[in-house]
Amino acid sequence: MSLVDRILGSIARSVCKDRGRWAVVFLSIALIASFSISRIQLTLDAEDFLPKKPPRDRHFQQQVLEQFGGKAPVVIVFRSNKKIEARNIAPLIEAVAGKLNAVEEVKKVTFRLEPKLKAFIDAELPRMLLLHLNPKDLNLFSKKISASTMKTLILPTEFGNPQPEGVLNRDPLGLFTLTGPYLFDLMTGFRIVLVDGYFAFRGEESFFILVEPKDPIRKAEDAKRITTKIDAVLNEVRADPSFESLFKEIDATPIGRPYIYASTFDTAMKDAKQSLFYSVASIFLLLVLFYRRLAAPLLVMLPVFFGLLIIAGLSALIFPSVNLFSLLFAAVLAGLGIDFSIHIGTHYWLHSHPSRPREEAVVGAVVRPGRGNLFSALTTAAAFSALAFSQYRGIIQTGLLTAIGILVMLLSAVTFFPFFISFSKKPIETPKAILRWTEAFIFLSERFPKRGVFVWGLLVVIATFGVFRLGYEDHPWSVAVRGNKEAEEVLNLDKRVGMSFVPILIVSRGETETEAIEKDRRVAKILAQIRKGAGIAFFQSVTSLLPEESQQRENIAFINANQSLFSAERFRKDFHGILKEGGRDSEYLLGPYTDQVAKTLGPPRQTPIRLEELKEWGLRPEIDRHLGTIGNDPLAVTYVYLTQFPWAKGVVKRFTSRFEAAGGGQLDGVFLAGEGIGSESHANLLKKEVIQAGSIALILVTLLLTVAFRKPSSIALTLLPLLCSVWITLGVTGFLGYELNFLTLSVTPILLGIGIDYGIHIMERYRKEGSVRVVLKETGSGLTATSLTTAFAFLSFCFSESPAVREFGIVASIGLGICLLASLHLLPCIFESRRSRKV
Repeated sequence: MSLVDRILGSIARSVCKDRGRWAVVFLSIALIASFSISRIQLTLDAEDFLPKKPPRDRHFQQQVLEQFGGKAPVVIVFRSNKKIEARNIAPLIEAVAGKLNAVEEVKKVTFRLEPKLKAFIDAELPRMLLLHLNPKDLNLFSKKISASTMKTLILPTEFGNPQPEGVLNRDPLGLFTLTGPYLFDLMTGFRIVLVDGYFAFRGEESFFILVEPKDPIRKAEDAKRITTKIDAVLNEVRADPSFESLFKEIDATPIGRPYIYASTFDTAMKDAKQSLFYSVASIFLLLVLFYRRLAAPLLVMLPVFFGLLIIAGLSALIFPSVNLFSLLFAAVLAGLGIDFSIHIGTHYWLHSHPSRPREEAVVGAVVRPGRGNLFSALTTAAAFSALAFSQYRGIIQTGLLTAIGILVMLLSAVTFFPFFISFSKKPIETPKAILRWTEAFIFLSERFPKRGVFVWGLLVVIATFGVFRLGYEDHPWSVAVRGNKEAEEVLNLDKRVGMSFVPILIVSRGETETEAIEKDRRVAKILAQIRKGAGIAFFQSVTSLLPEESQQRENIAFINANQSLFSAERFRKDFHGILKEGGRDSEYLLGPYTDQVAKTLGPPRQTPIRLEELKEWGLRPEIDRHLGTIGNDPLAVTYVYLTQFPWAKGVVKRFTSRFEAAGGGQLDGVFLAGEGIGSESHANLLKKEVIQAGSIALILVTLLLTVAFRKPSSIALTLLPLLCSVWITLGVTGFLGYELNFLTLSVTPILLGIGIDYGIHIMERYRKEGSVRVVLKETGSGLTATSLTTAFAFLSFCFSESPAVREFGIVASIGLGICLLASLHLLPCIFESRRSRKV
């Protein structure tokens, strides 16, 4: 008898002889675990989905977000089926904004152009706008306001009007096309307009408020805190009698990342509870069908409940908080943990007899599958522990908790389960359906062993094409937000507006403020070049307020050299004359349009704009938003708003690749920051993680197989069906079009850990019996039952509201089915093929 058998036998005898003492031990453990569970903190932390960064880099990026903002805001959209008049909604917006400003978790509320910035744009910017234009655009501007060009653009010709009627009425000279980008970037954004000073969406005039959190939202509890207070503010204003009639026509909808976070937490919590319930319920019903009575399934499941209680208690002691996606694996542990009890129970009820001493029956039931149970638990735990080498904190926690949980389930099965089965001796027969199932594999492996091996080889070849079609999710948060209603609302808003409200920050660090600004200026030039191709809606930089001095001097010189051309009086006279000659003298063109252009023409500014001068005009808050210091390092920050939500597939990667290709990656002291960053290398990292986790799991499993079997041929034969199963599963995943993500990353080590159990049990029994028929009859039924229970545990994820969780359940259950087939068919076919060659 081996050492393992002696230890397990001693434990079983002790349980049978000293049931009173063991009852006290079990009760004490349950009480301690229950007390520990009361302290458990469930969370959903953004850091769990992001690759680990060097602590210094992470700290610096957090400082950037805290000082310069750039955090994902809440957008409160005011919509109506009718056109909203600004004068009617203004009191409502002011009331909501005022109450939000008093919320502790809110840093800034933006709903209109800042008064000082608006005064600057109205009074100061027009007379210095020409200094913002690059020399090429300034030269084009001068040509457009010349008398000859104005005649060409306005007067009809023999070929008809040179400009369409709408353009003639709005901007006949096309000057707004040249100056517009400077005004848009400075004032608002791509499809955002000002209506009586309030922010609205172009084309629909639905107004909105931006609410920026004081701190980056990293945890779901933080998201719940701020969203609860925002909802309370909106409900308080709705209850105000003065706004009652207005709210009948206007809908105020808050959306944004904090709401996505809060909703994802609720969904994950619901999925975790639901999956565990469905897992336990389906396994129980399956065991009822298997044993055809209620007592046996209850006995088999008792150690699972006891094990889950201990695991929950341990998780509260090991980790300060437990991620909800880790909690999902409680359903997996229910399916895995019951395997040990099924093997022990099967042997107990098969070999027990009323005339046989209870102690002997219990010891035999624990010892007979003991080595198989031990090494299957160790290999499965080793495979899950391979996830501890991941770059993702959430995956690390999931791997460690599951690995520890499997070992706890084994201990529960060899102690808590024998304690209860020692009271039962009535034999239970294996269902005939299971017997027919195993008889079919006995027939196939004995009659067609070589053909069976060929079929599996062909499946591996076909699966290879699917493996090469595997995709990887671009953004770590895709698992959490895919299928999320709040996330879809944000995406729809971004699509409608044509921009995302979550900025990417480009930080330029220099030894002096001037050096930081010059680096920021080079960044702005690169962004202007790649704007369309990189998916940039607009960007805001301090250089939007402060043009390069050499450019300003060149423009001043050009304007002075063409004073008559840039004369406001000359422009009024010529433009009005041409309008009257062409019959286009509308009130708008003769009045507001002329005045707006004339403001930019004179009197011309003769000195470059200075930074201190801008501060004196009341723009210090706007400048401080772009300039500052962290430690001793002066920083200049540019805010980049993309046309799509940064979490959308390929969006950030598109921007970063274009920025680096244009030279942004070579700028010393320039780096990207913000909550939108984190996905540009995620797909590649995820691919490495799959290979790494699979390789480490395979190495650990092989080492344990070496200890278990020692003989190289036995190790190779046990691994071969497993590797084929994993490869075919990955191929099926590729053919189904599922992308590997935060969750499906763990499928490979899961299959390596669970699938090897089947091979170990088959190999262990074959080494003792030497007969495929005996092995499949004795072990095949138990493997089929345990495989079904584990598969049902994974199938419980199919009821999840999250598409990513559903896909994980489908892939894992398919993989388990393939692993079972390989163990019951491929491995016996190999045994029979080898035996026939020897004969």
